Amino acid sequence: MRGWLASSSVILAGGVLVVGSAMALDRARPPDKVAADRVSFPDAERLRPLCFGFTEVAADLVWIQTLLYYSAHINLDQQFPWLDRMSETALDLDPRFAGAYRWCSATATWKTSNRTSISEVDFLLANHYAELGMRRLPEDWQFPYLLGANWFYDRDDSRRAAYYWQIAAQLPGAEARLFERLSNVHRRLGETEKAIIRTQDLLSLTTEPGQRAEIERRLALLEHQLASELSSMPPPGDDEE
Repeated sequence: MRGWLASSSVILAGGVLVVGSAMALDRARPPDKVAADRVSFPDAERLRPLCFGFTEVAADLVWIQTLLYYSAHINLDQQFPWLDRMSETALDLDPRFAGAYRWCSATATWKTSNRTSISEVDFLLANHYAELGMRRLPEDWQFPYLLGANWFYDRDDSRRAAYYWQIAAQLPGAEARLFERLSNVHRRLGETEKAIIRTQDLLSLTTEPGQRAEIERRLALLEHQLASELSSMPPPGDDEE
């Protein structure tokens, strides 16, 4: 959460503007009618001129209500007709709210207590939030990483996962787990030389002796595999008449 150094009067005013009408409707209706009937939850376009410049404060307040809304329904009816509207409002008010994009992408495919098969609609929605974060925060490696993870784990598409993870690997701050998974997906695709490069990157980011020893062992196996692949290739010109 950001922006909480603003004056308390502005925070309270923002809170009334953002969530007051929706909370009043909640109190006036029985629980099973709240989600279906909450027609006056304000959007960012209406809220922005009423925030007195404190749009991040308003985004935080909307975000708190979004989290409360999700937590209230995930263990009950598992119905979230307003979740996307609330999330989009917070993100429109604060386009650089990085954590919100990641949360929205994750929860798009986690709307039941037991996560099983992922529908195409929920999968595309998860990608939508990750792509939105990638567009608005192009310096953040976690968004292309998240897109790759969506394709790899939810659709078993190694080729697309590698595409997004390669983008993430070129951005500053990329963590070791990215290079480990990128190495594994290149090996899965039969791209041994690329797997070696990413394993070397992983080794350069690892300081713990036991982990380094394991990565060095893996690197040696990959180099041996590449040598075998090269030795089994026919010499240049052998297939020419």
